[in-house]
Amino acid sequence: MKRALRVVFNEKDYSVVGVNVFGIRLKHKVFEDWIKTKKTVNYVINNLIVANFDPEFFKNFETQILNEFENQFPELINSNIEKALA
Repeated sequence: MKRALRVVFNEKDYSVVGVNVFGIRLKHKVFEDWIKTKKTVNYVINNLIVANFDPEFFKNFETQILNEFENQFPELINSNIEKALA
């Protein structure tokens, strides 16, 4: 089974503006709150465990997602985006 997580974020302030998830059980309400409160993509990726839907019954993919994010966006890792935007 294929799985995908697409996080769309603003290039200026890195705030998440949309999410598509396929094949992974995650809580819609958590993402809705993160989008409304303009959480950064770093925050979202590093806090995916909060969005897990019944983590005791389903496989977790946070580590794989974080590793792939680090591969695709190395410039955003350890860049302290939250502090820079405060």
